Amino acid sequence: EKHHLQNPRRYRWYQRRVRGANLHRPLMSFIMGAMPEQQEEMSVGVDDVVKMRENILAVEKSEKGAEKLLRYYLQMTAMDCKLPINENQIHVTFTWYDSFYKDSVFSGKRGSAATSLFERSCVLFNYAAVSSQVAASQNLDTDDGLKTAAKYFQVASGAFSHLQNSLVPLMQKVPTPDLSMEVVTSLSLLMQAQAQECLFIKTVADKMKAKVTCRLAASATDFYGDAYKEMSSVNLKGTNWDKLTAICLAKQNYMAGLTEYHESLSAQASKAIGVELGRLQNAEKLLADAVKQSAGCFECKDIHSKVIRALTAAKKDNDLIYHERIPNGSELPPVSRAPMSKPTPVATEVEGWSDVFSKIVPLNVQQAATVYASRKDHLIHMEISRLREATNQLNSVMNQMNLPAAIEDLGGKEIPASLIEKCGDVRTKGGLMSLRQSFDDLPQLLLRNEEIITETLKALNAEEASDKHLRAHLVLNGTELKVKT
Repeated sequence: EKHHLQNPRRYRWYQRRVRGANLHRPLMSFIMGAMPEQQEEMSVGVDDVVKMRENILAVEKSEKGAEKLLRYYLQMTAMDCKLPINENQIHVTFTWYDSFYKDSVFSGKRGSAATSLFERSCVLFNYAAVSSQVAASQNLDTDDGLKTAAKYFQVASGAFSHLQNSLVPLMQKVPTPDLSMEVVTSLSLLMQAQAQECLFIKTVADKMKAKVTCRLAASATDFYGDAYKEMSSVNLKGTNWDKLTAICLAKQNYMAGLTEYHESLSAQASKAIGVELGRLQNAEKLLADAVKQSAGCFECKDIHSKVIRALTAAKKDNDLIYHERIPNGSELPPVSRAPMSKPTPVATEVEGWSDVFSKIVPLNVQQAATVYASRKDHLIHMEISRLREATNQLNSVMNQMNLPAAIEDLGGKEIPASLIEKCGDVRTKGGLMSLRQSFDDLPQLLLRNEEIITETLKALNAEEASDKHLRAHLVLNGTELKVKT
């Protein structure tokens, strides 16, 4: 199937042009203020960052160029939590031009922002663009070329997808149109579709079964369809976006036509002549649309001509020999899918790269340590206050008990003199027998005391009753009660 290996046009994306930015002075000013003891050591890292940025100002369209962009992107990402570049802390204004206006620096739309987020987004955009350029420059007539193209289209898709999911949503305002959510989503899908097409071409080159190739082609059709749907929602006047959208639609019809053509080959192998004719008719219509829509941007006339020849021959055989009914398009069974291409996640490390500011503790960690120290001091102060309060309370109680002055401590070797004196008094007054007799008399004494108290209460109650009676009697007789003092 040589017609599939004629390097149909693949679409790369243009890089964003960039202006120089003064990184050295703002970074060093922040380091001198925040960590003066590390000034000399960090100045080497600042020089490295400045050099990295200079290397990506006019990067070559190659794998090495993509690696330079990725290295600088990873460094800026690693710096973000340590040396915050924004309006309020490290103020550096980054200026980039929109990739849609590539012809002249003066005609392009320019976006500027003093944030690391904008810089990282633009660098990652260029990384995706260069990756797509590397993929588009491959020779699809070779096995290595197909593998490399599929690899870098998926890398580009992953970079655009990362922009879509992780960076663009964080922007309060998108400085240039090519960083809008709709554009980066469209580009991610377009790169994924082209990677799937490369995988399809490889299966054809490897002469795999028609069932395998048509499944890959069907998935490529879906990817191009998704990309076309997303691209149609973008309105970019004065650019080539509308032309690219039309070509994406042509690619969708082109891959759909190839899907039907390879399904016809599978039907031919199983002697299903009616199904073969139905597939060929669908393929001819789809490829005819692709020829019109492509406007010569990629080669699809040869395969269209081949499908017409195959359709003519199949019709002739069916009219003369088989006389099978040709099913309508809706009657044909749906084609299975095999989506093999996937966005490759952005790498988190590159050979030979390490964070030049690895010794700097991230700001969030420093802030957490400060909060911890403050909280720790607060808790210690509270515990010390509680300890002092308890100590004062204990001292007060001990003073009331005349402690420790009341305790005669002789180290456990002698009996205190006061205790010997008190023991002598007890012996003089009868000793142990007298104490026991006193304890034995206590119950009787208790009963006698209770009887005395009871008799006293009765006498008091009787006196109170008599007093109340006399008072009431005197009031009834009109006699004024006077108490002489």
